[in-house]
Amino acid sequence: MKKHILTITMIKNSLKYFFLLLLIWGSTFTSTYSQSVKVINLKDFEVLLNRKSDSIYVYNFFATWCKPCVKELPHFIKFSKDSIHSNINITFINLDQPENVDDIVIPFLAKKKLTQTVYLLNNTNYALWMPRVDRRWGGSIPATLVINATNNKRAFMEGEINYKELIDLIHSTK
Repeated sequence: MKKHILTITMIKNSLKYFFLLLLIWGSTFTSTYSQSVKVINLKDFEVLLNRKSDSIYVYNFFATWCKPCVKELPHFIKFSKDSIHSNINITFINLDQPENVDDIVIPFLAKKKLTQTVYLLNNTNYALWMPRVDRRWGGSIPATLVINATNNKRAFMEGEINYKELIDLIHSTK
């Protein structure tokens, strides 16, 4: 009888350690794909748009609920990986509601394995900030803005973009 109790106790302890190791391993695995989202206001957004450097900045405006936005994300991710050593920076501007960051946006980014910089613009007064991106922007997403800070050239495209169009849009600012 004591032998059975001792064996059951040993099994329970072994299972505790197994689950602890599994939990540690799982958190290490998920942290590889974890992403943070910085919520920014209009002033912070202005700073992003007016950065001065020798880089080209590509801003993609998207929302997790927007099917064309989700469809084009792989093009930006691929471009980012293909041009890892260039002076081109891909930045995503999320337009979901700020209260959805933890429950919707971050899990979405983890699922898509998106590791680029992501900001969430907390200003829902679109009429105030959209003209600062491009005066012609009608409000549809996805939308992409390219800014070459060296020569002050800008390019803008409203609507879904494919890989070739993304490359052409970037090259149009060089």
